[in-house]
Amino acid sequence: MADNVYLEVSFAIIAVLAICSNATFCIVLLRDKRLLNTACNVLLFSLALTDMCTGLSLFFTPAYVVAPQHFTVPLGVIGDFFCRIIFSQCLVFTLGIISVYTLTFMAVERWYKAMFAKNRKYLYVAMVWLWSCLLNAPHALEMELTTHNASEPTCEWVTAITNKNTRLVVAVGEFLLKFLLPVLVTCATFISLQMTVHKPGCQFLRRNGKAGMRLLRMCTFTAFALAACWAPNQLYYILFKFGHSQLNVPAHHVTVILCMFNSCINPWIYCATNRTYRKKFTALARAICFRGPQVNCDVTTSGSPMEGSTGTGVQNKPETISTTDRPLSSKMQQNIQYGSVITVLEPEKRHVPAGAESLELEIPGVTSAGNNTTASFVNDADGTELQSIESPSPTIEETRT
Repeated sequence: MADNVYLEVSFAIIAVLAICSNATFCIVLLRDKRLLNTACNVLLFSLALTDMCTGLSLFFTPAYVVAPQHFTVPLGVIGDFFCRIIFSQCLVFTLGIISVYTLTFMAVERWYKAMFAKNRKYLYVAMVWLWSCLLNAPHALEMELTTHNASEPTCEWVTAITNKNTRLVVAVGEFLLKFLLPVLVTCATFISLQMTVHKPGCQFLRRNGKAGMRLLRMCTFTAFALAACWAPNQLYYILFKFGHSQLNVPAHHVTVILCMFNSCINPWIYCATNRTYRKKFTALARAICFRGPQVNCDVTTSGSPMEGSTGTGVQNKPETISTTDRPLSSKMQQNIQYGSVITVLEPEKRHVPAGAESLELEIPGVTSAGNNTTASFVNDADGTELQSIESPSPTIEETRT
């Protein structure tokens, strides 16, 4: 497959992007451990690990980045394992099945959220991985290590099922279980959720807030992107089993590139469709590129000097942060970003409980001259972020000391 240099370069680019983008997303989640308190984010973390492993596997699986003739097949048990798991591409496509079922599980979790206990979220991930590995395990029987007349060991395809009709039945069953049924369940569930949450009187928005809606939209885009990337390859494969297509031709190469491409696009989907994750990625990039004091809380004040500015009559007492619903202005974001108005390094961290509409929080180090310092926290029922936003009609004047 990778005899063509263009294919090798294509798979190499996909592999690098998959490793870098998904590793970055994993770091984003690990920087804020609160994000991993929910089943949805744990499943997203598992999906990122799966896609990152897919990128790594492209480098050491023959016929992708490196042509098969450049691999030396070892002898013994290691050689047999290499042929059955690596050379046969069993590992690469097992990781693809894990991605499919992870999104299926995520869709079901979004719909039947009450059924998923938070303390069992890692068990759910283990179940997805185990089921996917068992489902693709027969693929490892289709290749074995062989040596002819004491020559160098090679990996050769073998026919585990000799009866043609039986092979066709098995192929159809694999197509249904590995791809079609889980993808249909995933897409149908997300479509149903999208239709339900926009109905009058639906409680989803009240319970989960706009952050919950953004998370639902993000998961929906991710699921449909996976279906679009994998469908051509799976349809091509089932046609091959029935003798209507050929492998290792340009059309087949395109389908393989497309399904491998899916492993590197999810973090970009998260950034494009969810403001919470976009801000997390931006904060990570800023922390890497501009190391220095980090501002963890956006605070505005109405006509009063604050720490880091000049003024008189400042009372050194903690202020109460209460909630509003207006977005933070771009000017205020810039001021806070560069620390020119106020610096709050470690505010007290609390979760907004699901269903709560407001949160009052005292933050030491914020001072004012008798006026209320006001910010707001958007309730995210999934615990993804406590977002600070601006109080009504603030007056901001930047004065440096």
